[in-house]
Amino acid sequence: SSWVNLETVGPTGPEVTGGWHKRSFRISDTIAPTSQMRVRFTASDLINGSIVEAGVDGVEMQIVGCEESVTPLAFDVILGSVNAGGVPELQSSDDQYLILDPQFLASRWQLMFTVDTTSPTTTPTQLSFNIESQTMNFVGMIDQRVELMNYNTGQFEVIGTVNTAATDTLVTLTPGGDPSRFVQPGTRAMQARLRYQNGLPWWVVRTANLYLPFRTRVDHVFWNITP
Repeated sequence: SSWVNLETVGPTGPEVTGGWHKRSFRISDTIAPTSQMRVRFTASDLINGSIVEAGVDGVEMQIVGCEESVTPLAFDVILGSVNAGGVPELQSSDDQYLILDPQFLASRWQLMFTVDTTSPTTTPTQLSFNIESQTMNFVGMIDQRVELMNYNTGQFEVIGTVNTAATDTLVTLTPGGDPSRFVQPGTRAMQARLRYQNGLPWWVVRTANLYLPFRTRVDHVFWNITP
């Protein structure tokens, strides 16, 4: 609805003699950026009629954000048991582990736990969940499923399922859509749930009543948040 002058070139000065001159501006120093913001260039002859030539090249808008990492403040084992370690072992990549053992049940998942933290903002523009871990297993592959609590629906949302490895491996998962659904309004709480099962079809494990042991060692868990 209105225009605010960002820069005027001429009628005198070094930029009127030809050649390219690169300039950059922080938009928020002039106006509040919105989704309706527009940029306009006007070239005109303000004195006597003559040839006016103006060139514009390489116009670029950048959104600059500072990514912040947050680590778990708490965890809870829903299925399985803690062999060793706790929250401090989850907060850095230092080969100090939270070690978890599964609980055999004639069902699909044998190990399940949640990790909780607090987001620095209620409206992140980007979010990723990261887990560095290894799983020692004796038979077959182990599936690791990662879910984030969706506070809009009040249910966990699956963001990825991967095969684990016998050595420390970092898995990074970045869900699509608006990431603010994974941050609780007001409290800024975030929760992830991780499930583990043997890679054999679950009905095979159940039908054959197989106990296929494995041990999960979690070295580092963190969220990357961009405000």
